[in-house]
Amino acid sequence: MSYTITLTNRIDQGTDTSFKCLLPTPITINKNSYVQLQNAYFEKPNVAADSKGIYVVVPQFASGNSFWLNQDMNYSSGMIGCVNNFPGAAASTDDRLSLVSSYPKIALNNSEMVLQNLDVELRDRTNAVIDPALIDIVSITISITDNPVLLS
Repeated sequence: MSYTITLTNRIDQGTDTSFKCLLPTPITINKNSYVQLQNAYFEKPNVAADSKGIYVVVPQFASGNSFWLNQDMNYSSGMIGCVNNFPGAAASTDDRLSLVSSYPKIALNNSEMVLQNLDVELRDRTNAVIDPALIDIVSITISITDNPVLLS
């Protein structure tokens, strides 16, 4: 079982930084599978935006116990990757952030799951969902598999 899925915020359910992606058909994720963030593209409107990092969270993957913890002891489970920040926080600079990188393979430690949707949350370092006014376009690609050899 392997899936490569691109999730975007061009949907009707949610905001630009916390949204639900409905899958065309249910997917079955086998026991003890892995997830990996493959790439991410973010675009901001012409506003100042400095989130000190963009943390991609998929709550359905909380079984992997992958999370970050900040100095205030705020945390979020289901984190699949920390994407950089826009290099320039000013309103007119660096409106696009595109990363193709090798993010870590995350063992989900899951029982079998059948999912009809995936929720995506973009959080900042304080664990707050990023203000939707700061992000305009989101596109992330993830791979899910029960064979970790298939992941980079």
